[in-house]
Amino acid sequence: MDYVDRIIINLSGIQKCVFESLDNLNLYNSTIEKFVGNKDFHLQINYSNDCASYVIGASGCTDTRYIDLGLIIINITDNWGDKLSLASTMLHEGIHATLFKYAHSRNPNIDPNIDPKVLMDLILQYKNVNLSEGSAQHEYMMSYYVIPIAQAIRNLDNNSYPIEYYYGFGWSGLGRYGRDQDVITQAELDNFENLKQIVNSNTSYGINCN
Repeated sequence: MDYVDRIIINLSGIQKCVFESLDNLNLYNSTIEKFVGNKDFHLQINYSNDCASYVIGASGCTDTRYIDLGLIIINITDNWGDKLSLASTMLHEGIHATLFKYAHSRNPNIDPNIDPKVLMDLILQYKNVNLSEGSAQHEYMMSYYVIPIAQAIRNLDNNSYPIEYYYGFGWSGLGRYGRDQDVITQAELDNFENLKQIVNSNTSYGINCN
């Protein structure tokens, strides 16, 4: 177990190596890094397959059961696949953790798991947000974080391909919300997934992570 002031890292091997590669990314600095030195919240990042209650087969999940105690937990499972996808999962869950922290610090009486619409109202600072109940965080992330995640993964891959080759990483876990909102088609998602596979087949990222 490692400690970075207010971040508890229960990772080892490949997962720890990948996590440590994120700290120079702008997206890391604007999300996970916000827990460093935060007097009200700890972020704990675990290797754990305890995500089935969220989505069966998920590569990661964010657990807020202990948020009233100032603890938010990210679980990273065995289902991450390749190393760039593992990095994007960590960033994706880091965004969730940051959104939960943001909302809870402003209104600790809400449960954003039960009422995500309230969470988004707090984040966006107005009341008429067109977000469906139960999927608000992902719809918010779909609108604001697909490109930042793609840019972060492209950075890790030494900018080896044009940005559209990395959109599949950004859309991971968000695609169905994009389809539901008519933001993206399945054909476009499939194309981004194919481009993502080209990246994964040729990347040297994480070659020293074992």
